[in-house]
Amino acid sequence: MYKKIWAYLTVLLMLGSVLGYPLTTMADTSNSKTVTSLAKQSTSSVSTNQALISSTSAKVFETPAASTTKVTKAASQDWQDQFITKAELQDEDGNVKTDFGIYDSMQAVWNFTIPAGEAKAGDTMTVDIPSVFTLANVTKFDITDAGGTVIGHAIADPATGKVTITLTDAVKDNHNAITGSFKLVVHWNTNEVEQDTKVPIDWGNAGSIEVNVNPSDGPDKGELLYKWGWYDADNPNVIHWRVRVNYANKTINNAVYTDIVGGDQTLVSGSVVAQNVKYQAGGNDFTVLSTYPSSATIEDGTAGFKTNLGDITGTVLIDYETNITNNGASVHYENSGNLTGYNIEKQTVDVYSPDNSGNGNAATTVSVNGTKTWDDQNNQDGTRPNSITVNLLANGKLVQSKKVSAADNWQYSFSELPEYDSNGQKVIYTVTENQTKGYTTAIDGNNLINHYTPGITSVTVTKSWNDQNNQDGIRPDKIRVQLYANGQKQGDEVILTSEANWTHTWQNLKDKQNGQKVKYTVKEVGTVSGYKSSVNDKNQGNIMITNSHTSKTPSETVTPGKPTPNSSVNLPQTSEQQSMWLIALGILILVAAIGGVIIIKRRQDK
Repeated sequence: MYKKIWAYLTVLLMLGSVLGYPLTTMADTSNSKTVTSLAKQSTSSVSTNQALISSTSAKVFETPAASTTKVTKAASQDWQDQFITKAELQDEDGNVKTDFGIYDSMQAVWNFTIPAGEAKAGDTMTVDIPSVFTLANVTKFDITDAGGTVIGHAIADPATGKVTITLTDAVKDNHNAITGSFKLVVHWNTNEVEQDTKVPIDWGNAGSIEVNVNPSDGPDKGELLYKWGWYDADNPNVIHWRVRVNYANKTINNAVYTDIVGGDQTLVSGSVVAQNVKYQAGGNDFTVLSTYPSSATIEDGTAGFKTNLGDITGTVLIDYETNITNNGASVHYENSGNLTGYNIEKQTVDVYSPDNSGNGNAATTVSVNGTKTWDDQNNQDGTRPNSITVNLLANGKLVQSKKVSAADNWQYSFSELPEYDSNGQKVIYTVTENQTKGYTTAIDGNNLINHYTPGITSVTVTKSWNDQNNQDGIRPDKIRVQLYANGQKQGDEVILTSEANWTHTWQNLKDKQNGQKVKYTVKEVGTVSGYKSSVNDKNQGNIMITNSHTSKTPSETVTPGKPTPNSSVNLPQTSEQQSMWLIALGILILVAAIGGVIIIKRRQDK
C-alpha cells in the first residue's frame, strides 16, 4: 500500500517540477527590466528560447590595451573676412538705404562666397561689426541652405564687436563654391554717432560707405505716454525701461501709472525711480527737477508696479529694470503700461525691447559634367558634325543649352547650379541632345553616346511638372506616353516614373519612310486629373511634355471634429497574468491529486 502511495507522490513531484520550471522562468522574465517593442516580442519561439539560454551565461571581455598611435588633427583656420564679398545696410523691411534716423532699427547684411575645397569643418570666419553699430545682446543662429543643412554656427558678441561663424562638415562635403549671407539687427552707437551727420561705415574686406544720420524730430508735442527699453551694457540679462509721462505738459489730476511686466522677465525690486523733469527744446535733453519718494510706488511682486503721481502739470520720467529669465532666448521682450487720471482718457502703451536677432542662409551648388562619345568608326563616312547642342534640364525644365565641339574634347560642364529649389527640394538635373542627323543618341547618366546609324534616328521625351512641387499632393506616381510616327502609333505605350527622372529614349527608329523624313512626336496617354498638358516637340531629341496644375483656395474651412475617447482600452496580456493562471491551474491539479491519494488510502484501510 505504502509503495503505491510513494509512487503517487513521486508522480506528483514530477508533475510539480514540470509546472514549476516554466512558472519560475516566466516570473523571472516578467520581473526583468526589458524594453522591447511589441513587434520584437512577436518573433519565433526559437529566438525567444535562444535569448533565455544566452541570458543564463555571462561572458567577460578584456579591454584591449590603449593604442599608442597618435592621430594628428589638422588645425582649424580662421579665414577672418576673406570670404566676404559684399556688405550693406538695410531698414527693417530689407530695403537698402543710405539715410537713417538716429534711433532707427537697422539690418547689417554681409554676403559671402566660400570657394570649393578652400575651407574645412571647424574653420571659422571672423567678421568685425563696424564700431558705429551696437548689438542688443549676444546673438546665436545657424546658417543653413535651402535643404536645411547647417553650413555654419554663428555667434555675434557685442562685447567683442565680432561675428564668428564656425563651419561644419557641409563645407568639406560640397565640391562647389558656397554662397550665402547673414544679417544682424543693429542700432547706432550714440557714443560715436551724432544725428544730422554723415557717418562712414568700414565693412573691412567689403569696402566702406557713407550713411546720412538724420536729425530726430523729437517727441510729439501732444504726447501723454511713451515708453522704450535697452539692454544693460555689462549684463545682457538686464533690460532698462523708461516711461515718459505727460510730455505735453497738460494738467492731469490724480495721475496714476501702472506697468505690466511681460513674459520671460521679472521686475527688479526697488529699481523703480520716478522723477519730475524739464525737457529742453528739441526733446532730447532734460533736467531733473525732483524725485518721487519710494512710497509712491507699489510693487506687484515681480509682475509689475503702480506709481501714484498725484496732480501733475509737467513731464515725469519713470525708470526701472527687469531681469530676463530665459537667458536671452527671445527675439525681444514686451512690456506694457497705462496712464489714468480724473480728467483724461486712459492711455495705453505696448513696447518691445530692441530686437535681439540674426539669421543667415546659404546656397549650395552642384555641377553637371559629361562627355560626348562618338560611335562612328572614327568618323568613317565624314558625317560627324562640327558641334552639337547639349541641353540641361532642371526638374524636367530646360534651363541651359550650350554648343560642344572637338575644341572642348567633346566635354561639357554646367556649374554653379542651385542644389535645391525654392521649396527646399533637391533639383534633379538631366541632359539631352538636340537631334544629330544620321546618329541615334543614348544617354548614360550625364554622358551622351552618339551611334552612327545611317537611316536610323532616336527620340527622347521628358515629362515636366508645373505644380509647385506637388503642393496639393495629387501628382501621380507614373504616366503613360505614346510615340507617333507621321501621326500613327509607333510601338507600345511607355511608362514614365520619377525613379527614371520622367524621361525615356526610343532607339532604332526609321529616319525616312517612302523617301520622306518621318515626323516623330509623343503624346500623353489619357489625362491626369487636375492637370493641363502641353507638348513642345520642336526638336525630337528633346521633346518636352509639361503638366500644369493651379492650386485652388478652398471655399470653406473644414474643422476636424474632436476624437471620441475609447471607453476601454484592450492591452496585450502580460507574462505576469499568464503565470498567475498557470499557478492557479497547478494548485488545482495538486489538490485533486492529493485528494485522490487520500480516498484510495481510506478505501484500502477499510
